Formats: sequence, structure tokens, C-alpha cells
Amino acid sequence: MKKFFAVLLCAMMACGTCGVALGEADEPMTLTFMLQEHEHSVLNNDVYTFKTLGEKFNVVFDFQLISGAAYNERVNMVLAGGEYPDVMYAVPDSMAQYYDTGIFVELTDIIPEKIPNFLTACEAADSNYLKNIKDDEGRMWYLTKIEYSNYNFFPYLNQDWLEEVGMEIPTSIDELYAVLTAFKELKGDDAIIWAAGPWTGNNLWSTVLEYFGSSSWWMHEELGTYVYGPYERADELKDALSFLNRCSNEGLLDPDWMTRDDDAINARINAGEVGFFITYGDNGNTWGPGGTSGTNYIITGPFTTENGDPFVQPNTLIGGYYYIMNNGDQEKLDKICEVMNYVYSDEGTMLFSFGEEGYTYTLDEDGNPQFTDVVLKHELGGVNGRRQLGINPGPFPHVSLDTAWGQIVGEVSNEGLEKHRQYWKLSAPVLAPTVEESAEQTQLIADINKYFSSAVVQFITGDLSLEDDWDTYLSTMEELNVERYIEVCRGQYERWLAR
Repeated sequence: MKKFFAVLLCAMMACGTCGVALGEADEPMTLTFMLQEHEHSVLNNDVYTFKTLGEKFNVVFDFQLISGAAYNERVNMVLAGGEYPDVMYAVPDSMAQYYDTGIFVELTDIIPEKIPNFLTACEAADSNYLKNIKDDEGRMWYLTKIEYSNYNFFPYLNQDWLEEVGMEIPTSIDELYAVLTAFKELKGDDAIIWAAGPWTGNNLWSTVLEYFGSSSWWMHEELGTYVYGPYERADELKDALSFLNRCSNEGLLDPDWMTRDDDAINARINAGEVGFFITYGDNGNTWGPGGTSGTNYIITGPFTTENGDPFVQPNTLIGGYYYIMNNGDQEKLDKICEVMNYVYSDEGTMLFSFGEEGYTYTLDEDGNPQFTDVVLKHELGGVNGRRQLGINPGPFPHVSLDTAWGQIVGEVSNEGLEKHRQYWKLSAPVLAPTVEESAEQTQLIADINKYFSSAVVQFITGDLSLEDDWDTYLSTMEELNVERYIEVCRGQYERWLAR
């Protein structure tokens, strides 16, 4: 329509220079996004999602993608140099000190007026989401990626082995121990009964701590209850470590769990040669019955103990934080708001969750989107394959629907999610430390985490005795000022409650 009136005006005025003016008016605006690189996500102006935004709003995107290892350094360089992108991914803990410097555009009034669809999407996401996008003064500074994925670390069990030993799916830690013991008797010393699991890192043990009602981190059990698991749930922690030590001593836990790399673990899992492991819950289509690997692992629920129900925390549904930089260009700010308001709309959510109708998805007879084989049978698998097509791009702000995730990960993972959902507590709060608090807690937690992680491993392997060395563990945590660390963080939580 804009072009039509410009052409009409040219004809009426018979102005030879009008064509130049028209060309200038139609010149697309460049929006620069500085983002952390995601291995499988393709972000450019040719993929359907960003091509659609470009055509709809007459913009082109300049994506500055920085590797994770170098990203924080680049952020610091940008903030110090004064030449800013238009939008920048960053973490609030580090950015709060800059809120009153004029570097970022404050969005408190802008979001309700110009990006209202973002507020609507936040309200629909989680009961605490609005708290999590504000600072302690109630101001808003960033947009987020709203990621409806709660396929966290789930336990996988070899169903073929389970049938061979004639046992039921375990639901408690005692039942799991009995199953693992039966696996050991069936398969012998050369088998991996319990693998650390690919990509788990310390999640071999941190997930188990949660089964016993402790945690390797903070626990948001209910509104107003925020406790530090490694110290304030010490009895439960000790019970969990006792179980893990027992499994280690009896050869149920892979003796090479600390050194066996992901490729080696994957090879054994893909060959059906592992009895039990804990890893990301979105691998049901790979390792579940009928999955692409040809294996037969089922996802169980979390395990109960004598301490009661497990602690299972859903995600915050925040997949990233995105600051609009203050470049003094009102026209560009308005354009960014216009584009992002569309991205968070129902139509934009469909675009970034499912992609292109007729190609990456079709509508069934009830009008529900269904991914096509272009996504489901992508050579990288559905989760990463869709990102090659611009769908659910890892580092870009948008809404990724749970219905889309559900189709990608498949029935086995979705059943596992439901088994975990019944135990959900509250999602973690996004706290806002002051500059002084951030400096203090960063120093404290570095020493606390280093000691805690080392002690946990030694308790599991038996290098430390739970009977003889437990009091030393507690006193060392106290010497590392864990109580001061808790005090600082809990003060931030109290401010969060008041938002």
C-alpha cells in the first residue's frame, strides 16, 4: 500500500526524482542481533522464519553469532566500547549493574504499550514468569525466549533386561536397587549396569540427590520456601550418597563412570548394553521402543524414598534473555518492538514453533499442526533438524510451544514427562543481586561448589567415609561461609517475593 501511494504521487507530480525517494523509502532496515552461537541453529535471512519476518516488516537481520566460550568476553568488550548491536543476549546477574547507566532501553512502559503480546505470553507460561522478568524495583529490562520444554534429566531402563529378570518397572529407590542387582546377576561383571549417561556431567548424582529430597543447588519447594540443598538438606544428601556409595561398592555403578566419555557411553547404549542411565528426557524417539537406535529403553518416573516424594523442579521456561540496546534511534526501536510483538503473537508463535505450512507442517482434520517428515525424519533428528530449518532457533527470542516439542520427542518422552509432572514443585526464581551481592556470592560459591563437588565424588567412591568424615564435610562448608552465602541469596529471594 505504501508503494502504491508513492507511485501514485510520482505520477501526479511527474517528478523525475520521485523514483529515488521511493527507493529510499523501500530500503529495508537492518536489525543487528548479537547472540550466543548454537551448534545446530541456522540463523540467516534465507531460512523461512526470518525470511518471513523480513518480508513482513521490511527488515534484514545481521546476526552476530559468538561461540559460548568467547561470548562473555565479547559482551564485556561491547559494553566497554560503546558500539552496541540493536539487541544483545546477556544474563541478568551480570547486566544488573548497568541498568541505570543508559546502555539498555528500559522496557517497563514500552512492553505494555508496544510489545503487549510478550506480556500475554509470559502470563500464560508460568505463575512466576512475570516476577522473573522484573528487577526488584518492578522494572523490565529484557525480553525472553519462552521455551516450553521440561524434558530434563529422566531415568532410562533397559526393558529387554527387565523382562529377562521378570521384574516390574521400579517406582522407588529400593525397587530400583533390586532391579539393578538382578541385572548384575544376569549380565555379570563385564556389563555396564548403571552408566553415568551421556551429557550428564554431575547429573549422575545431582538427580539422585533430588530423589532423596536434597539437591546440588537451591530448592524452590513452595512459595516462601527456598533452601540450599547441599547444606540445608544435609540429612537427605547423606542418604543419597549412602545409596550411591553402596551401588559403587557392589559394582552396580559403572566403575569407569568418571572417565568414560560420551562417545563410549553412547556406543554401549546404542548396542543395548546398558541397564540403566539418567540423561536428557527428550531422547525417547532415539532410545525408546521403536526408536531410531533400535534399542528398547523405557523412561521411568522419579523414584520415591523413605524420605518421601522426590524433589522435581520444572524449568523456568526461560531459554534466554535479550536486551534492547540504547542506540538513540527511535525509529529503529519502534521497528524492533513491532517485529517482536509479532514474534510473540499467536501467528508468530506458530511460525517459530512449526515453520512453513505445507512444508515443515500440515494441519490435520481438527486444524492442529503436525510436523511433516521434513522435520521428523531430518538427518539430525527432529530436535536439531527443525533448527536447521529456522524453527525453534536456539539463541533467538520467541515462544516454542509444548505441542511442538511433544511431537518432536515422541510418546516415550511425553509419557516420561507426565510421570515427572506429578511431583513438580515450583520453578526456580530469577533473582537480582546487587553489584555488591553479586561480587560476594560469586566468590563464596566458587569455593563452596569446588569443595562440594569434590566431596560428593569422594563419598560415592568411598575415598571419604560417610561415617567418619561427614561431620568434617559440614564443618568445612561452614568454614567456607556457606551460611553467609545462604543469607545473601535468601535476601534476594525475599525481594523477589515482594515484586
